[in-house]
Amino acid sequence: AQFVTGRVRPDVATVQVAFANGTTMTAKPIRGFVLAVIPREHLANGSQAVEVTGYDNAGRKVGSESFRPHRPTRAP
Repeated sequence: AQFVTGRVRPDVATVQVAFANGTTMTAKPIRGFVLAVIPREHLANGSQAVEVTGYDNAGRKVGSESFRPHRPTRAP
């Protein structure tokens, strides 16, 4: 099994994990921490977690973190 784990800000009520295949899963933090099992269908190649987004109680986005590799920009 693989897990999503981490610490979130106090105003984060829900964390959404986006996967490379376009699907998502949602986790609810408890006391500022997230611990959730990644469903089996997301463990296949091409279905890695690519971004997490935190939402407050009103459903507003309060932050996100991308796991995609950073692409360097070209100098002119």
